[in-house]
Amino acid sequence: ETLFERMPLASYAYAKNIVARTCKTTENFTNLRFFGVFHHTEKPVRFFRRCYLAEKPIHIFQDHYFDYINLADIPVVMDAVIEGIEWDDMNVAYTEKFLLSELARNFLDSHGIKTEVIVDAIGPNNFTGDTTKLDRLNLPLRGLQAGLSQY
Repeated sequence: ETLFERMPLASYAYAKNIVARTCKTTENFTNLRFFGVFHHTEKPVRFFRRCYLAEKPIHIFQDHYFDYINLADIPVVMDAVIEGIEWDDMNVAYTEKFLLSELARNFLDSHGIKTEVIVDAIGPNNFTGDTTKLDRLNLPLRGLQAGLSQY
């Protein structure tokens, strides 16, 4: 709801803001804002899987909060949009927020992998969204933990 109050400085957030502004002025359009999407069938290019396959510690250059969502939950959200939701935009993320280091530790623990998570610094930016609108829909989402367990 604070879309027009400021422009983000980080390039990723700035680009997302421009897209959201454009969508907000487009009639009959719903902008679903995804921050990060993952699925167990993806190629091993993400840092969790890449480090796991290399059997090396997970190294995080800048730790920050980032909203990932399990791809398996997106069709449930899409169905709600198709059925007609009352908003022209919505963040698609889980309510609980995690640092990248916490996500990495969660991933490692869920697979019984004994390695360390190395954090160089705390990043200046967080890439998360308010989930009030999505939460109101009370959708049967599988959740982050289920996705990380399968990943």
